[in-house]
Amino acid sequence: MSRPAVIRAAGGTRIVLLLFSVAASLPGGLAVCLAGGAAAQSREGASPPVATAAPIVVDAAGGGHFASLREAMAAAPPGAHLHIRPGTYRESLTMDKPLHLAGVGESPGDVVIESRSGPCLHFDAEFGSLSRVTLR
Repeated sequence: MSRPAVIRAAGGTRIVLLLFSVAASLPGGLAVCLAGGAAAQSREGASPPVATAAPIVVDAAGGGHFASLREAMAAAPPGAHLHIRPGTYRESLTMDKPLHLAGVGESPGDVVIESRSGPCLHFDAEFGSLSRVTLR
């Protein structure tokens, strides 16, 4: 059994996810699409930006564009797609712009974002998505 993942959204709102146990029971895993509080309300009906560039590859073993998710997210333009290769990423992250993070392992448990302290993902963007990733 995995611990619940806590995402802190803008304004201190807490979103608690039990992704590992749910994702394991769904074919293809579970995708979570997030829309930020006040920003999303002020742009009701708005669509997330779409990036046209090739995906940014993140690989903890060093075989991608970045080994760190934090560095990849900081360098990525709004709307970028980050493909996260299998591994455990021990980082506390802040999504402060629209990004699409997707694990590219065979199962959702192949890509793990694990926080050393505090929430593993703080969401502070209008739009974003997270799929095929286990949050701890």
